[in-house]
Amino acid sequence: MLKASSLLYAIFVCLIVSLLCGSLIMIFNYQYRLKQQYFLEEELVRASAANFLQVLNKDGAQESEGEVQFADERFTTSYTISKWGFYNLVKTKTVFKKDTLYKVALIGSTAKKEKLALYLSDLDKPLNIGGTTKIQGDVKISKYGVKPAYINNQNFTGTKLVHGAIGISEKRLPALQLHDDVTGNHKIVEVLLEELAGKSLYNSFHKPTVVVYADGVYDVRNISLSGNIILQSKDSVCIKNTAALNNILIKAPSVVFDDNFKGVVQVFAKRYVSLKKGVQLQYPSSIYIAHDSGDKIEILLEDKSKLAGGIVLTGDSYQSSLKRMVTIDKGALVIGDVYCYGKTQLKGKVIGTVYTDRFYLKTASSIYENYIVGGEINRLELPDNFIGLPLFLNENTNYELIKEL
Repeated sequence: MLKASSLLYAIFVCLIVSLLCGSLIMIFNYQYRLKQQYFLEEELVRASAANFLQVLNKDGAQESEGEVQFADERFTTSYTISKWGFYNLVKTKTVFKKDTLYKVALIGSTAKKEKLALYLSDLDKPLNIGGTTKIQGDVKISKYGVKPAYINNQNFTGTKLVHGAIGISEKRLPALQLHDDVTGNHKIVEVLLEELAGKSLYNSFHKPTVVVYADGVYDVRNISLSGNIILQSKDSVCIKNTAALNNILIKAPSVVFDDNFKGVVQVFAKRYVSLKKGVQLQYPSSIYIAHDSGDKIEILLEDKSKLAGGIVLTGDSYQSSLKRMVTIDKGALVIGDVYCYGKTQLKGKVIGTVYTDRFYLKTASSIYENYIVGGEINRLELPDNFIGLPLFLNENTNYELIKEL
């Protein structure tokens, strides 16, 4: 009887030991597979990043699609490059076995190496500078040069008229490479703004573009729109500070941003864009108007407003350029390029480059042409790695990542 129980006890012990050994083997095998999976996922991430850089170097400047391959040929990335406002949108898809990694990013052209602060068309008139005006960087202006001005009982108070080299400009501004096709070949889904009142909508760039129509609605408020979305209207719209807009496009004849609005948007208007007091359009935001008709074609930045990205006001007709104007009020700030085929009234500050046909100054008593009083242009403060608007066609332009979406 004792021997039988001992044998049973021994079998039980062996069973326990075998279960423990089997569990250890299973745990070891699971950990090994987990490490292998983690290692392969790391490789997939590295391959996706490396192939993304290949896409930038290969086709960053143009709309295209295709495939690139990682060095060990196990990872193939398919990609599509399309327009998203001023910038190019890159979508990549890297596949390895059952794993897929998606990447979406905005890319743009890096800032030029030259430190050009101002390009003023040579209209046979000097540039007159008064008050506390400061220009930091090189300039290209009329052959009549730059002169100190006395206006509104203000003499020029600086030590130098221009802190940089002075060159001669051409009769016209450099030609733009921009066009009105801001969304490429994106498929679209249409939605009415009224259907989204009080709601939030995020749309991935791997899905068709959502076009939110605001026809007949002036105030855009109490709504959150983010991602692959175009807010579009045939009428003028006012964006209230209760609207949360991130990385979207806005297309309307006139757009007004109400006091203290904050967001990231690219605006494509026809007649008028206004940034009221305290508005902050964060990087990479931009404003674009290309129009030749109408009595008032203007982009206005009021006191304490800020835009990081760039401004373009242009058209085809020189006669209409006399009606086009960019106004940067005292206390307003633009970081990036300002391109105005028309008049620029500069009382605030631009960190970047200003391209304009002429300057304009309106006081209580008179109007002056090619006068700047109290404004500032500082190209030297713009970081070397700043990615600005792709204004001009340049074969040597480098395209780099702005932000992932």
